[in-house]
Amino acid sequence: MSKAESKLKEELESLFEDPPVDLPYSVDYWDPLHEDIFHWRAIFIGPEGTPYENGAFEAEIKFSKEYPEICPEIIFKTKIYNCNISPINGKICVSLLEYWNIKEPNDPNYFPPKYKNMREALFAISVLFYEQNPISPMNTEAAELYKKNDKTDFNNKVKKWVKFYADIENELYKNENRQKENLN
Repeated sequence: MSKAESKLKEELESLFEDPPVDLPYSVDYWDPLHEDIFHWRAIFIGPEGTPYENGAFEAEIKFSKEYPEICPEIIFKTKIYNCNISPINGKICVSLLEYWNIKEPNDPNYFPPKYKNMREALFAISVLFYEQNPISPMNTEAAELYKKNDKTDFNNKVKKWVKFYADIENELYKNENRQKENLN
């Protein structure tokens, strides 16, 4: 077993055994039939009291054989209206992922190795459901709407996208069917 496989197995077990409290996500293998430790799926549940409430957002996570030295590729498969997530390809703009590969400790954007793990990455992504950074957007339209003092228009647009793309009842149904397909 490679160093990356060992690290990923350890991190996945830790997420199952000691799941993050009050954070809106769950993680499993992307392909449980083949048990590909380098390919995960995360489901983020829209937190209560946010415009993302009642939404289920699927993210695909791909790891290189050099993990944790090389940042995993994390993209949302479910469309989500968010300043820091591309509506076109699901790519995410969050500091930890942007600066993961910086190796020089003197660089102001450097993250120490203790932060380069999936618990921290998933936490950083889950924060985007509560607060966004319109200064560094992946969705400029959302960022402009978000910057307005009154967030009513932004929140209404998020809710429309949740209902259309991420309705939790529909996502749970798709996940149930995917699991049944994997069993057959």
